[in-house]
Amino acid sequence: MKHINDTFLVNCNRILLFLMVLLAAYEVIVAGNSQEVIATWAYTVGFGGLVISGLILIVIGFETFQRPLVVTIATIIPLAISLGLIADFFPAFTIYYLLFAIAGLLIVATTRVIDNTKKSVLFLAPIHGISGLIIFFAPIFLSYQNITEPGFLWISVGGALIGLGGLILSYLRTGKEILSQKTVFRLFPSLLFLSTLSFVLGFNSVH
Repeated sequence: MKHINDTFLVNCNRILLFLMVLLAAYEVIVAGNSQEVIATWAYTVGFGGLVISGLILIVIGFETFQRPLVVTIATIIPLAISLGLIADFFPAFTIYYLLFAIAGLLIVATTRVIDNTKKSVLFLAPIHGISGLIIFFAPIFLSYQNITEPGFLWISVGGALIGLGGLILSYLRTGKEILSQKTVFRLFPSLLFLSTLSFVLGFNSVH
């Protein structure tokens, strides 16, 4: 019975990941409904990272979280989406944040390649934290200023969910588990799906 339940759960998670890939692929095509060049590229890269991550998880499984390439791709997602928001609504800070994103990505990639997990986590946490805070608070600020529609707040929900997932995974790599690894891997497909759905709802409210 336990084997049947585990198999059923795995299949359900694969379906959720597949739906997440479809939603992310849609956002790759529309690029966050942005008219700004840098923002368009940033959204395309960010949601493209979600597509690639989802496909890897479907085909290979969650053990890929320990691989340097997958960690780097996972770091690109919040960095790129937050860069898109900066370029779209706070253009004066675009160059500075772009430099931060490039530097952060290079540092994370380097620490993972040399297999220094502790140093990687030290950089992953603030990078995920800063990008997650931007994704969370920017739509709230824009909505409060009546710059965007209330539906844009869905992006804050997506930012909170994807930021939470990134931080939990970062702590898993240090061996300090907030939740057990098995529990995290069971919940993560739902977290990815809900965060991607929230992003789609938010960016679609632009029209």
